[in-house]
Amino acid sequence: MMRYELKHDKLAAQIFVRASAAAKARRRAAEVYVLYTEKNRLLTVEELEDLAPFLPVLSPPPALQQLMERSRDSIREKEAAEKVRLERELKEKQGLLEQAEQQRKRATLFGGVGFVLAAVAIMAGLWAYQGQLKAKASQEETEKTLEALTLEKIQRQEIDLREWQRKKAVFAKGERLDLVEMADDSIRKIELSKQKNQAKLKNPN
Repeated sequence: MMRYELKHDKLAAQIFVRASAAAKARRRAAEVYVLYTEKNRLLTVEELEDLAPFLPVLSPPPALQQLMERSRDSIREKEAAEKVRLERELKEKQGLLEQAEQQRKRATLFGGVGFVLAAVAIMAGLWAYQGQLKAKASQEETEKTLEALTLEKIQRQEIDLREWQRKKAVFAKGERLDLVEMADDSIRKIELSKQKNQAKLKNPN
């Protein structure tokens, strides 16, 4: 009888520990949801990734769900716009190549061999020069766009760092060590991402 009671007590303790851990995880998820719901802007890819581990633990509130969906839509729209831009540039370059080829064929039909070779050489030189100018302009435009986006990310990260540092101080006053640990983890992640972005500005290649 005593052995049965000991086994029963051990099983009950294990169930209690598991239930406490699950409740703690849900409480932490709820607190994280509140912090992200308070952000008065769309979430970044990194922030959506930070939220992902909490979703299986506890369903986010409707306001945060809507914010996450809007953020995902915005990210998809930016990616689609960038894809359209690249496809348009590729189409323009293909059009120029086709135009040069048509000019070369016309020169072959209406000119002698020497004229054709000279015309082809001239067109090739012009095309190469124009291609260099376009490639340089496109590269400079891309670098400026990437630099502006990186600066925007760094500014957002600095705002997030100040916000998390403020919240950490509040958590510390309330002796919420679990939330202080969570804030430290978020601060470390943001600092690491910020350092990577700063490195990109110093060395774009």
